[in-house]
Amino acid sequence: DEEMYSDLLHREEIEQLIKEALTQDYFYFVYQPQYSVTDKKLRGFESLIRMKLPDGRVVSPAEFIPIAEMSNLIYQIDEYAIERALKEFAPYVNRKEKIMVSVNISANGFAREEFVPFVEKMLEKYNFPFDFALNY
Repeated sequence: DEEMYSDLLHREEIEQLIKEALTQDYFYFVYQPQYSVTDKKLRGFESLIRMKLPDGRVVSPAEFIPIAEMSNLIYQIDEYAIERALKEFAPYVNRKEKIMVSVNISANGFAREEFVPFVEKMLEKYNFPFDFALNY
């Protein structure tokens, strides 16, 4: 069936782009502010992963995330997202005022045995306060 073949080629193309994005930094983050409902104060930021190719084309997360989940590349994206968000956000952490950064992780990635040790390692690597990460 032609449509199935076309879908397969598209999936293979996106898988290859994900692999390249992980090594060539095609991924970037948009940080969306989050405010407290009760006092309307800034409480932190949600990191939203995006992919932009060298030719300027943007690949939507709605397109690459499902394919990453099917191909198990999602685990690499999870780790990339955690490390990149902590690295980018660590210089802005004010030790007096707790501002959090949220990173979206796949459900399967969150359930992996390696998840907590990896997060602890990244918090330590980027000198990100553990209590800031664990209080929210």
